[in-house]
Amino acid sequence: PENAEDYMEYLKETDRLDECAQLYTEVLNRNNFESKEGKSNHQAHDIFEEAVGAVLTVRDFTQVLDAYAQAEEGAIMAKFNEEQLTEDSMSK
Repeated sequence: PENAEDYMEYLKETDRLDECAQLYTEVLNRNNFESKEGKSNHQAHDIFEEAVGAVLTVRDFTQVLDAYAQAEEGAIMAKFNEEQLTEDSMSK
């Protein structure tokens, strides 16, 4: 987990974009992820945009887009759950 960013960089350099996108999705969905490079989860969105620009096949594009959509959905659900917890604690 603490070397996730290094591994993602390796995956990008070796054009294993589908694996990289899946790992980014997992990282984005971890609420407790702490970047050793000081990056926020929001900065990972830039990586997805970079990956979309670098794909060479429809298959790669589809995998990157699917991973991006899953990451966005996870982020939205995390915010929704956070709001629910806040509302529940305030109503008690």
